[in-house]
Amino acid sequence: APFTALLEGEGEAVSVLRGADVQPLLEDGGRYRNYPVFAFDEKKLFETYRIVILPGGCLEAQPHLPGTEEYITLFRGAVEISVCGEWYALRAGDSMRFRADAPHAYRNLAEQEAELSMLIYYNA
Repeated sequence: APFTALLEGEGEAVSVLRGADVQPLLEDGGRYRNYPVFAFDEKKLFETYRIVILPGGCLEAQPHLPGTEEYITLFRGAVEISVCGEWYALRAGDSMRFRADAPHAYRNLAEQEAELSMLIYYNA
């Protein structure tokens, strides 16, 4: 089924989104790749992404709306995440939650790709 059909199927008990069908949003010359998974839904107040950061890739994110939180789980590689200028190192298997209504950034200083899951929760 096409991607849009899955998103429109609000009443469906199950929807499957194939990774190969998702076009990434590219940042940092293609070294930061953001694959939208489940788009924002006003009834659920969150959206999810799969992020792949190539070696040397980085992104400085603008603060989100007040009260917004991000939930990160790193599945592969190593990344550093900055919140208000303080850097936190994550390794595969690590997770992190932070207030995303402040300046934050991501970088991969390792020599291998990093892959993580990102959930953005809008605490309206």
